[in-house]
Amino acid sequence: MTARGKTQPLTLSAGERSVPLLNSASTPWAGLQLERHMLRPASVNVTTGPVKDEFGMLVVLDGKADILLREEKRYLDVECAPGTALLLAGESPFNLVRVEGCAEVVAICISFDWFRRLLLERAPRVFGTTKPLYRDQTVLLLVRNMCEEVLQGSITGKIYAESLSTALLSYVVEHTHSSTFRSRWRFSESQRRRLQNYILDSLHEDLSLIELAGVMDLSPRHFSKLFHNAFGMAPHQYVLRSRLAEGARMLESRDANIAEIAIRVGFNSQSHFTTTFRRAYGTTPSRYALEKRKSFLVKRSSDFINDKPRGSLGSSKLYR
Repeated sequence: MTARGKTQPLTLSAGERSVPLLNSASTPWAGLQLERHMLRPASVNVTTGPVKDEFGMLVVLDGKADILLREEKRYLDVECAPGTALLLAGESPFNLVRVEGCAEVVAICISFDWFRRLLLERAPRVFGTTKPLYRDQTVLLLVRNMCEEVLQGSITGKIYAESLSTALLSYVVEHTHSSTFRSRWRFSESQRRRLQNYILDSLHEDLSLIELAGVMDLSPRHFSKLFHNAFGMAPHQYVLRSRLAEGARMLESRDANIAEIAIRVGFNSQSHFTTTFRRAYGTTPSRYALEKRKSFLVKRSSDFINDKPRGSLGSSKLYR
């Protein structure tokens, strides 16, 4: 696996060099580095997993396979089905002994910086030595969304990539570690307004979760939980809704230029803006703008009729 400028061995097929079906390193993706591979039958005895001082996950997306791993004298037989997540640590490498069956898997590289974003001084000691998560639908949904975003060229921006990655790692840590994150602190009304104004003023930028968390001087994980409590949705969802709402407001202008509006509210292209707008509003930006202008003209005509003085020229028939 290629991540952070290094190549890490992934033996996912019988003696072959595994060519990724998808590689986030070749895209603007700002989340956990990942690759999608096909796991094929193999009978080998080689060391696999992350390099020293780094961590990783192997998540099954589709198919079914059995993996036999060995760590010193301990053997681990993993039944791979969609949602199975095998946690790996460079300090505790496994030997891949055997693979039976075929499955599509995602290999994820986790550097120490990502644990720091969770307010952890180090990775949990059990990470890489605990039992895998089996058929976990939350892990499966998050990883599929990550792959889809990478496949689309990371068009939604940094905040979505970071939110998905933080959510995945937080979930995995809390399900493999004894301590969980809790906080009773909430945003005050002034802090809510501060965040709302900051986001509105920065819609044209590629906002990141780290940047928004920095506004409140919080870690991304802490910020995400408090933000959801305050606004009822994740930061990336709120930013997207704000972009669409501002775009809709700008479309009501008589000289609206859709391509220019798309860039001004933070979309990287007019086509991305159009697709997302239609999904949210049920119509395209051009049709929305046209309907708003028609509504405006009808209202102006109505106002003119209602305000016309009685007895004026032309009132006897036309306005009777």
